[in-house]
Amino acid sequence: MQTPSLETEQIATALRLGWYFTELRGRHDNAVYREPRPAVVSAEDSLCLGDERSPYAQAAEVAAIVGAAAADLHANPPVPPSVCATAKGETASDRLAELSAALRGSDRSLAKEARQELEQLLVHWDEAIQVSLAVDSPRVAAAYRLGRALADVRWSLHPSDVDDEMHGWRFLLGEWRLEMMTRLLDRLSPYFSDKATPVALKRSIQAWAKVLPAILEKGVEDAAKKLADQSEVWHDLLLSERSATDLVDHDLESVVRHPSVLLLAMKPFRLEIVLLALSFLGLIAASWLVFTNTPTPPPGEAMGTAPAAQSLVGLAQNIGGRSAVSAVIATMSLFGLTLAGLSARAKARLQGLVAGIQEGIDTVLAVEATTMLPGTIWPLQPEGNLYLRFATIPQRLGAVVLDWMLLIACDLIVIFAAWLLLSFFAVGPFALRNTVVLASLLMALLYFSGWPEGRSRGIGMWIQRMRILDKEDGCVPDSHQTMKRALSVVVPFELTAIAFWLWPYGWWMAVPLALAAVWLLVLCWTIAVHRDESGERDGRGWHDLLARTIVVAATDRAYDFATIARPRPTRASDDEAAVLDPAEAARDRGESAAERRHQRRHTAH
Repeated sequence: MQTPSLETEQIATALRLGWYFTELRGRHDNAVYREPRPAVVSAEDSLCLGDERSPYAQAAEVAAIVGAAAADLHANPPVPPSVCATAKGETASDRLAELSAALRGSDRSLAKEARQELEQLLVHWDEAIQVSLAVDSPRVAAAYRLGRALADVRWSLHPSDVDDEMHGWRFLLGEWRLEMMTRLLDRLSPYFSDKATPVALKRSIQAWAKVLPAILEKGVEDAAKKLADQSEVWHDLLLSERSATDLVDHDLESVVRHPSVLLLAMKPFRLEIVLLALSFLGLIAASWLVFTNTPTPPPGEAMGTAPAAQSLVGLAQNIGGRSAVSAVIATMSLFGLTLAGLSARAKARLQGLVAGIQEGIDTVLAVEATTMLPGTIWPLQPEGNLYLRFATIPQRLGAVVLDWMLLIACDLIVIFAAWLLLSFFAVGPFALRNTVVLASLLMALLYFSGWPEGRSRGIGMWIQRMRILDKEDGCVPDSHQTMKRALSVVVPFELTAIAFWLWPYGWWMAVPLALAAVWLLVLCWTIAVHRDESGERDGRGWHDLLARTIVVAATDRAYDFATIARPRPTRASDDEAAVLDPAEAARDRGESAAERRHQRRHTAH
């Protein structure tokens, strides 16, 4: 459903009016968070840009925008005598301009009176705007209220007020306002040309509402600063200055960096993917039925010398003979289920599935790009931080079990495929057991030291909202750290594969199984007993100590975004670092302050 062109223009103006109306009030509220003004632009003759200007100059600009937008929407009522007795017949926008000039003046007594009158004017004007727009167009009125509500989160918030009041965190990001903004965004979704924009706005607001309990409990210092940065993104998206897809990095690397993005994008298509997997398993089962009905090879010939076509013909004859096969083909032709028709339908279905997954990936990446939440405090303390805590032993053991189950399932598929392939050659069971051990070793190494473990968490950790991070800086572990940790899981897994290899030799298979069990017990014991410098348990086993890593988990399922690890920054060379910051380069080389002063004096002489 598309909105008419005239109403679209009115909705854009109403969104603009609602946002700047709230911002105007916040510009004159000293309790609202403000970015510090650069000291270099404090001179009177400075040609300042945007936020570099004085607070009153910025407020005057916002007042001008409010007056123009209200006039375009014919929402510019006269000022009532209860607000200003001397303003007879004067419109609200004209009186706003006069009050803005008085607030910029040097007379403090007049400025104080103007501020009080401005508060009364905005309250009366806001009520008149909502009534006027609701009578003319409910959707335009919804746009004004959405702009007001979303701007309220930034320009009506008093960061020190945590109570459930008009200026508090709990009200502005609480359940009542969250439901209101979500409902208004749903009503205005046809207005946005980009489908991802309203979705990104809703999920971004919901993300802030989810972290609200953690913010109030931990008292994060940079929460107000991050909310101010977030409001700039909301402003651009809401007023159509940018779209959500404009913020998305469409490079393939952006998906590879975050494997969970692909899984989240595929979530709406679970049924189709399950059917595709079942079809693949059915194909494997059909192949098994065909090739296992291969006649016995002639005497003295190797296994697999009998033509495979004989097994297919024999299978068809066993099912019902040529007449049964002909009947099936005739029935399929009668209903139009020809091979060409099935392939065309499958192709169209697959194209729709791929297009849907691609749209889902763009939406997930857009939400991630438009959400700016307070950062975590690192290094991680024993009590945890805003979103993360140390992973527990049951969580880590469950992740290992899930990873093992996935690898065993993949191994079974590889073993079955190898068995089908080797059945055509004169090989014995010894070659099959060797193939099992080799395949398990390669797959375990690829999984635990490559993707997705190379991105610092596998499928088991992803399901439980866990991740492996560098202990010092919280970044993604490098390749050396990943390989060291891989040994802790690859060794017991490979011992289990060796036990399978020793299956025909009786009790000898118990030796590698016992070694694998002892290995896991020692690993769990070191995780359970290790303590950090302060004497608190941090869940770091010997493999974590060897790799200098730590395993964290989200404190709540809603905070899984916090487990997205930061990529390790690339360090500049010593010469480049010295050019950019000589002091920092000297600190990296381990030089003391006295050595640096001595070096400068020596250079001067």
